[in-house]
Amino acid sequence: MWSLKYPSCRAARRALNLFPFEMQEKSPFQPTTSAEFYRDWRRHLRSGPERYQALLQLGGPKLGHLFQMDVGFGLLGELLVALAEHARLSDRTAVLGILHSLANTGRFNLNLSLLSHAERESCQRLFQKLQAMSTTRPMQEGLTVEEPSAGLQGEEGLLQELLELYGVH
Repeated sequence: MWSLKYPSCRAARRALNLFPFEMQEKSPFQPTTSAEFYRDWRRHLRSGPERYQALLQLGGPKLGHLFQMDVGFGLLGELLVALAEHARLSDRTAVLGILHSLANTGRFNLNLSLLSHAERESCQRLFQKLQAMSTTRPMQEGLTVEEPSAGLQGEEGLLQELLELYGVH
């Protein structure tokens, strides 16, 4: 029986060598509908860092467009958890933009009210992290504490608005 299988395996190996092919790289996460986002989020983005990078890659405006009607049941909490666990100082502006876009989706208050206790805690941690980032930002040359840059003032104003929208105190 072994002798019958061996030639077919050998032939298969030869065929692979005769017709080399390139491995296709993973296609970038570019959903065009909320249903595609939800499907790919569940199927292909399993780890926290993958999910976080996908959110950054899409950005606030694209997420706002995808979820203009509403964020699917349970998804808002998952998005907040991914952001809370992986937010970095260098991504602060992008994270604020994502949070702002999500807050402007349909039925946001309903989705917010349906967060689990753990998701609410993640939301609280995320905003604590964002607030801490604002105090640890390196000062730009020539600016003193009394003269923050216009961009930083805008971010702080946005952060205060988001704290109210997300009900974080």
